[in-house]
Amino acid sequence: TGISGALIFRTGTTSTGASGSITMSTGNAASGGGGVIKLSAGSGSADSGGTISMSAGASTSASSSDDGNIQLTADARTGSASAGATVDTTGGLSSFRTGGAINLLAGFGTASTSGAISIKSPNAGVNGVSGSLTFSTGTTSCGSSGAMLLSTGTAASTGGNGGAITLTS
Repeated sequence: TGISGALIFRTGTTSTGASGSITMSTGNAASGGGGVIKLSAGSGSADSGGTISMSAGASTSASSSDDGNIQLTADARTGSASAGATVDTTGGLSSFRTGGAINLLAGFGTASTSGAISIKSPNAGVNGVSGSLTFSTGTTSCGSSGAMLLSTGTAASTGGNGGAITLTS
């Protein structure tokens, strides 16, 4: 019974300059695959499972400094037969209820414009074609399949217009 212990990794604060860094890494492999870093939260038998939360630091500067960023990047593969590494984001499976969702939400601008969400594939290299984008709902064995909705926000009542939706090829 009770609560298991906690691990806290933290650098100290500073009155001037940047605070310290924390780096987690595995060593390079001379032959074989590189090591794995796994972050997992515990399951709950009588309540919700644990949560993994990542947040970048806020900027409190009065200048135009931006807040910190969170970057998830799959590293390059340079072997002649290797495709680039993949970043997978998957909602959780549920045996009895609705599966987990994936939400992408840009930041709210209290006194200005909200943030943008950009989904794109880069230009092709010397050979080949640029990557494709696929938006689809899953199939169903009973009932209707999922819907797709593409919409813009409501305009202000003071003469604004709703945003445009443009499809080009």
